Amino acid sequence: MADVRREMQSPAEDSTNQAPVEDCDVLVIGGGPAGSTASTFLARRGWRVVMLEKDAHPRFHIGESLLPMNMPILERLGAFDKVAAIGVHKSGADFPADEGGYNVFRFERALDARCDHAFQVRRSDFDRVLFDHAAECGVDARQCVRVTAVDPLPGGGSLVGATGPDGPCRWRARYVVDASGRDAFIGGKRRIKRKNMRHQSAAVFSHFEGVERREGTDAGNVSIYRHEHGWIWLIPLPDGVTSVGAVCYPDYMKTRRGDSEGFLMRTLGTVPEVARRMAGATRCADVHATGNYAYECTEMAGAGWVLVGDAYCFVDPMFSSGVFLAMHGAGKAADMVDAALREPA
Repeated sequence: MADVRREMQSPAEDSTNQAPVEDCDVLVIGGGPAGSTASTFLARRGWRVVMLEKDAHPRFHIGESLLPMNMPILERLGAFDKVAAIGVHKSGADFPADEGGYNVFRFERALDARCDHAFQVRRSDFDRVLFDHAAECGVDARQCVRVTAVDPLPGGGSLVGATGPDGPCRWRARYVVDASGRDAFIGGKRRIKRKNMRHQSAAVFSHFEGVERREGTDAGNVSIYRHEHGWIWLIPLPDGVTSVGAVCYPDYMKTRRGDSEGFLMRTLGTVPEVARRMAGATRCADVHATGNYAYECTEMAGAGWVLVGDAYCFVDPMFSSGVFLAMHGAGKAADMVDAALREPA
């Protein structure tokens, strides 16, 4: 136990030693879709849940294209109408056709289709809606509070240290759900996070106004294109904004010279139809780049903790699986944590 405690310690832990300790049943690290989903389900089952988000909502995040499988989860959360109000109706995905034009894969034609649509969402709005909804459901949801340490306690549970606007704070939690996203807090502390050596892509992306959209029922499609060194996405968002990004293989990323915007625009320009659809577009957000794209942790759970969403693993998002996997996994984790708290044996 002592070895595990030292392994998970953080240098910042010392600064929290004098902070008073609060008790909770479940402490959730991260206030994104996975954290808000797990928190809401657990709070509805009567547990005292604390959710700590290091940033302040709204904040920028990638992963804006949802799947029909997200819809039943939103219904169960009671947040479907709230998300519908801030989303773009998405009836499918389209890919270029060899003979010109494009092919649409419509959700309504899926095998065992349970929902004929999904939404495209600004993650800043989507994450804020789910975070606020969790608070309305009884979660003690706090922003601008960064977890610095998770240390196992001799009698079970964990002592969680954090820093917030009012200084150091601590919680004694019976269970910890790590939904810290790509920070992979526990994975990093336990040194169980591993790169996926078979898929080491990176991405460069931003938001643009004035990108040409499909017509009619296809207007909300996500469009996927291949380029010589990876693939490109165009995701229609509310208010005429489009999320545009290029996923690139590592060797190509190493050729980047100068600013990220120039690299992104040059890459988009290698696909004629993308260049045509963006001919009148103007950038309306910062350009972001992310590397170390795919990874997984060698463990998903241990005594008193569980990893959900990107805190456990991240895979290539071509088919928009990320938010669904995060929310689906969070729902399953909530079931497991609920059962473990009720019957520890």
